[in-house]
Amino acid sequence: HKKMCVTIHGAEVTQLSIYKRHKACVQKVLQRATSLLAVSEFTKSNALSKITDPIKIWVVPNGVTTDFIPAEPCKRSKTILYVGDFHPRKGVGTLIEAFKILEPQNWSLRLIGTPGEMDVQIQESVISDKQLRHRVKIDVNLSYSELIHAYQQASIFVLPTERETEGFGIVALEAMAAGCPVIASNIAAIPEIVKHDVNGLLFPPGDVNALAAALDNLLSDESLRNRLARVGRTTIDRYNWDKIASRTAEIYEEILSA
Repeated sequence: HKKMCVTIHGAEVTQLSIYKRHKACVQKVLQRATSLLAVSEFTKSNALSKITDPIKIWVVPNGVTTDFIPAEPCKRSKTILYVGDFHPRKGVGTLIEAFKILEPQNWSLRLIGTPGEMDVQIQESVISDKQLRHRVKIDVNLSYSELIHAYQQASIFVLPTERETEGFGIVALEAMAAGCPVIASNIAAIPEIVKHDVNGLLFPPGDVNALAAALDNLLSDESLRNRLARVGRTTIDRYNWDKIASRTAEIYEEILSA
């Protein structure tokens, strides 16, 4: 009997629409697997809810590349950054509404994502709003080096996910690696990475006023931004790809020798 170890990254067992569409395939793979790797405790619990037979599941997180770590101190712009797709589940609308509440007119919001229908809708809503059109910038299809530069130039990063679909939250780690303090919604796997008032700030998903308050807190307190960024940089040590690869290799060896 061949041994099969399957790694679950999250979406296939956390996004209901995807699971429903590929339910037969996902269940067949999960049932045939002799062991599983999950990238977070949240993803592990989702996988367990869809498995009938007992199975060993290890949690091994994704890693973050050192490419995002600045070679020298960065000059930060007064920019709030979002990186991700523009699907409603990602909470970009909540972020835009929270940004509108903020008083400081010299701060800007930068949204980086992939092109599609949602990005066009967001762009149209921003352009039609006099309060936002000169303060919000939307970018799509950035190169890898441009993305790294965006993280390293921003002063605050926001991950405003609103649904139980975030199987890991790699963008939060990328921001931490770049030395950018993180504000994130307290949902799914995100709190496994972002610890409130330790290496970032958490807010209830979809709560515009709570997000605006968290943003205002960081906008007005440079020492808090620096502290969260400093602890964030130490957080990524646990997600070094060499360590992740070594742990994965150890698990594979254990599976093969069992």
